[in-house]
Amino acid sequence: MAHLFDVFRQAATAVRPIIALVCAAVILLFIKQYTEFTDRIRPRPMQVSESRAAGQYDVRITCTFEARGNAFGRPALRVKFRDRVLIERTEAVAAGELVEVQDVPDVQVGWNEFLIEVTPAEDGSVAADSAFSLDNTAVAEAPTIARAVNIQIRRDDLIMAERVIWSSRSGPFGELVRIGVDQTAKEHEH
Repeated sequence: MAHLFDVFRQAATAVRPIIALVCAAVILLFIKQYTEFTDRIRPRPMQVSESRAAGQYDVRITCTFEARGNAFGRPALRVKFRDRVLIERTEAVAAGELVEVQDVPDVQVGWNEFLIEVTPAEDGSVAADSAFSLDNTAVAEAPTIARAVNIQIRRDDLIMAERVIWSSRSGPFGELVRIGVDQTAKEHEH
């Protein structure tokens, strides 16, 4: 019986390299099949082709308060589109004054985002008394004033998007306004 065990052990040691090669080949085959499978089920990246939208796009902004640049260099009103500044008003914008950006360039089919930033004028008495004073009574007596900014984005004088943003804070505030422009949008006749 011992002799049979020795024969089996010698045969097993001779076959070990073959078993290792077969195992390695099976593992490589599984890896190849897995990568082919994941390539088939992976979604293909979309081709992004930007095409210019038809029509003239305008942005109209009206504030219910006076907007004025502050001491930190912020403008009274700034409108950005595609990381470009369309308008930046450093002089005061009166309450109710219409600020318009006409013929916005490079509006594309798909989603377009406009960033509107406004800096309200600081009320001299409240700002001077509360910002640098150790007396907190001026802050407690100061009324909270809600401020609103009406934003319209128009295409050929038709409103594409309208948003009113509100703020009760005294500092600068803003809003990101998104519009979707459809490729099948028809030209409007005047």
